[in-house]
Amino acid sequence: GSWSSLSDREVKENFAPTNGRQVLERLVSVPITTWNYKAQQGKFRHIGPTAQDFSAAFEVGADDRHITTVDADGVALAVIQGLYQMLTDQQEQISRLAVQKQRLADRLAALENRVD
Repeated sequence: GSWSSLSDREVKENFAPTNGRQVLERLVSVPITTWNYKAQQGKFRHIGPTAQDFSAAFEVGADDRHITTVDADGVALAVIQGLYQMLTDQQEQISRLAVQKQRLADRLAALENRVD
């Protein structure tokens, strides 16, 4: 079995872009703990945030007592995009630094040749 949420563009409105890095920064501040429902008397453990912390961080959902799967999934996907952008930016920086390092090594070699 599987669960699906209605996500058709035709039933949505008021689209606004998200910034994956900002979502990541918010997620980092949300406590993620393990816990059990009181009715389960500690038999079954779960992991995740409380709805109050999730609501305070992301201001989504109908109330601060529930986390909808569509919002949890959306946060996870936005964070993945933010991490990908960070990785891409870091790779570009590494490439620039490698070129700079090679130029400096070439200059040093040329200076050493002059001294010799």
